[in-house]
Amino acid sequence: MMDAVAAFRVLSGEDAGCRAYVDRFAGAAAPPPASPGGAAEMTLEDAVSRGLQADAARLAREALAEEDELRLVETRLIPALDRVGEGYERGTVFLPQLLSAAQAAQAVFSVLRASLAAKGGAPVKKGSLIVATVQGDIHDIGKNIVKTVLENYGYRVLDLGRDVPPETVVQAVLERKPSLLPQIDRVEDGVDRMRKKLIDSQPAFEVRGMLQN
Repeated sequence: MMDAVAAFRVLSGEDAGCRAYVDRFAGAAAPPPASPGGAAEMTLEDAVSRGLQADAARLAREALAEEDELRLVETRLIPALDRVGEGYERGTVFLPQLLSAAQAAQAVFSVLRASLAAKGGAPVKKGSLIVATVQGDIHDIGKNIVKTVLENYGYRVLDLGRDVPPETVVQAVLERKPSLLPQIDRVEDGVDRMRKKLIDSQPAFEVRGMLQN
């Protein structure tokens, strides 16, 4: 009966972000909503793990009073994301939580970029990538997660969208010359089909290593 109630709360919009539903079936107690009185006890890691974007951004700004941007990323933000990823691998964290945690981390990175810009510093950049869901696949949640996580780790990501024909990918690669070209597909042989089409169009891609799995 309570399972049905939990499902109804999701469908009616009462359970924002499906947090209580996910926590219930992950075997964890649903976290209480942040309140002004209890917000001071929340850590940056908690806010990221729970996908609380506003709290994560606020706590990041507060942390910058004592820590520099790089240290904040290395000692607090990345470990928080790693714990969420480990939970996903164990089956105690689900896709909605994974995506919301990545979005909360993105809010933190926005704060850090603004702080670096105010100091005249340059943001950390690790290269550029192009992501796309291959032609024939209209599902893009996996691509969106990959994009968000990569951006959080300092990569510049061009998102071509979903159901993308190989010609569009070829043109983007020729123009942008990315370091890596992840291709997302729910169908097992979808990426192989896209890879073959790209190589047929531009054989040099394989030599350059742009399409290695």
